[in-house]
Amino acid sequence: MSNLRETASNFQKKLIGLLCAAFLLIAVVLLVAAGLITADMDKDDAVLSLGETWFDDWYTVTRIDDVTFSIGEPRYWQLNYNYLLLGEERAILFDTGPGVRNIKPVIRSLTQLPVTVISSHPHYDHIGNNHRFEQVAVLDVPSLRSEVKNDLFVSRFSRAFTFRRMSPFPVTEWLQPETTIELGNRTLTAFHIPGHEQGSVALLDAGRNQLFTGDFIYPGWLVAFAPTSNLEKYMASIRYLLTRTTGDETLYGAHAIPEHPSPTLPHSALTDLLNALQAIDDKSLAPVSRFPLRIYPVNEDMEIYLPPF
Repeated sequence: MSNLRETASNFQKKLIGLLCAAFLLIAVVLLVAAGLITADMDKDDAVLSLGETWFDDWYTVTRIDDVTFSIGEPRYWQLNYNYLLLGEERAILFDTGPGVRNIKPVIRSLTQLPVTVISSHPHYDHIGNNHRFEQVAVLDVPSLRSEVKNDLFVSRFSRAFTFRRMSPFPVTEWLQPETTIELGNRTLTAFHIPGHEQGSVALLDAGRNQLFTGDFIYPGWLVAFAPTSNLEKYMASIRYLLTRTTGDETLYGAHAIPEHPSPTLPHSALTDLLNALQAIDDKSLAPVSRFPLRIYPVNEDMEIYLPPF
């Protein structure tokens, strides 16, 4: 009996050792892959969209119209896009990027108006330059209020989605959901759209049929596996946006991919995403991959990534 127990014990030890080695190997592979995926792109390899021009060796500028500009970071591994929205009296900077470079010189080359920053959500790659600006407005919802101490926004991992230390930034204004923002002969409306992140916000310029959506929807791979992502809220937010828009809007997202270098999508992409999420929820849509994340097709421009279980 003792020999049998000893054999079983040795087997268990070997099995645990093999499992630990397997997990270690997977971790190493994932870390190597992450290093390759997140490496900055050479400028010569960056793919620009129509009308997009280099500001320097990092940032690009695209003139959407005379008072609307996208500021791209096509060398960054996530191909971030931020938006400068000008009125006659002041301007809004929607997202400030990951903070790899200082975005302020780009802004000052385009306007001398006072600028208020609004981040589409508090993930690290959208708040990286917030601390460089004197005026920062934040959506007044509990998930974001909880990150503010002594009027400073200090991100935790679950909010910023990174272990990297982000610079705290002052919160100078709280925006109520559905509030209107007057810029001077230009009006924006702020919508609370949880799903990708609990504190996500979209900005609508109804007069120009422009809807700025952050990471809620954009060309490429959509993230629904972050610590604060929620599939049910994602669907509810899409339904909400469909009731608050006309269908004529262009969507301006926060990322692009080399195969789709413009961060824009037609309004119909919202319906495509809602249909895909409903099919995932009722298990009528099969993933194209299950590990390390479940990947589901949305349309020819988008996929959505969910946790493996």
